[in-house]
Amino acid sequence: MRGQGGFEYLLMVAAVVGAAAVALILITGSSGTNKEHADFVSCKSALENVHNQDVLFGKTPPAASDECRKLCQPFGDTGYCGGGVTPMVIQEFVETRRMPVKAIG
Repeated sequence: MRGQGGFEYLLMVAAVVGAAAVALILITGSSGTNKEHADFVSCKSALENVHNQDVLFGKTPPAASDECRKLCQPFGDTGYCGGGVTPMVIQEFVETRRMPVKAIG
């Protein structure tokens, strides 16, 4: 009868360790997804900034282009970071999570 209390204690410790392991896996597994989403939102904001600069001033300042290229590089072609972003380009990016390829010319 006395040995049974020790066994129950070991089961409780094992359950706590197991729950902690599951929680750790869930937390670390979702952090990559959160970073990807944050990168996506940053690139989208940079594209919107390039579009706004084009509309307001007729050109994109080099700093805005450089920032856009840096933030959007993981998503593919950064040709639109130099200018020419339209709402359709931004919408395509949102729908596909890939930068549309800019036609040359």
